[in-house]
Amino acid sequence: MGAPMRDHDPFSSRNGGGAFAAWGYMCLSGAAMVVTLAFLLPGPLLLSRARPAASQAMPVRIALRVSTRSSVGPWWTIEGAALQEQILGTTAYLNVRNASDSVLDRAVFAANYYDASGRKCFSLLFSVPDAWDLQRHSNAAIPPRETRTLVSVADGMFPATRPSEVVVGLVRSGEPNGEALPEGSVPIRVPATIFPYGNWTADQAARIVLGPQVTRAKQPVIDLLLAEVIVDQNGAPSEVNVENSADAAVTQWFAQLASRWIDFYPASKDGVPEAGPMLILVAALPSERVDRNWPFLPQQNTRIRSYVRAQSGDSLPPVTVVFLSPRAPVVQVANPSGHHKTWVRRAVAPGTFEVESSGWDWSGPAFEWVGDRFAPGHYARRLVVDRPN
Repeated sequence: MGAPMRDHDPFSSRNGGGAFAAWGYMCLSGAAMVVTLAFLLPGPLLLSRARPAASQAMPVRIALRVSTRSSVGPWWTIEGAALQEQILGTTAYLNVRNASDSVLDRAVFAANYYDASGRKCFSLLFSVPDAWDLQRHSNAAIPPRETRTLVSVADGMFPATRPSEVVVGLVRSGEPNGEALPEGSVPIRVPATIFPYGNWTADQAARIVLGPQVTRAKQPVIDLLLAEVIVDQNGAPSEVNVENSADAAVTQWFAQLASRWIDFYPASKDGVPEAGPMLILVAALPSERVDRNWPFLPQQNTRIRSYVRAQSGDSLPPVTVVFLSPRAPVVQVANPSGHHKTWVRRAVAPGTFEVESSGWDWSGPAFEWVGDRFAPGHYARRLVVDRPN
């Protein structure tokens, strides 16, 4: 859904020039933007100062308290919940038990996650069946009195604070033996996201040249910028506010990227698009060899913690992370035989980083994307349980 060029410039900066001076300086060389970080502020997003042992690199699954506010009717009980955060995104687990005397299928659960201060900081959907079940052609129906662990994934998305409690509600109660139960009372609220199938990451705008303080860094991850983006009901950014940045050149690069190139997808309530905020962290992976399964906790980041402290509301947007990696872009070239095309790497300036296009998405595999000419970008999310037989 390529994002159109926009005449207005919604970009603004909230942190003035002081933070930039502390980080270093930038210079422009020809058409390439070169960012040289003179030094790193204490406390940026670093997974560790030294490479952890292999036994420590595995992501940790954190158990959460299931709130007594959870309401899943007489048919289900929630027996446990957990979250796991790694570079690829957040994976959530929900242990559900069929408390009825019937086989249950086609149920949808909404999970809202809260931090220790009672603020909502994350949300996901779980479904029976999900897309993985259908891919395996397995019977996902849950027999009476059986407990099953459901999985939901937020690619490239994370809680802004550490969740401690989850409140679970029913969107769909399920179908015992093929007969529909009453609908749940919980609405489906989807946060604003980056559209996972946009083609903007192939553009020159998705690349930036970073200095040796990043390219030679020993840390697995270095954060560069935090911004709040307001996405309108059409998927366009109406505001781009930088909360904290490593350097003025990084700010300038992100301004152009967010305002003109990133394909956003609007928030929605029960399928109706609405304006909503996004919190975007831009971070660099200095080495191609960084394990994408490494533990990753953005809520420990000083930029994000500063943003959270300034918020007075009872909810926080999830953090969407845009990773930059040093891999040279790939291009399609014609094979000499003329039978097919081959992907090859193209030489770029030293220190060139590009946006990783591994995708961003919310609540896979409970949702799937389908063509819809009336939806933003002509695509809409559909619950897997609503897939036609």
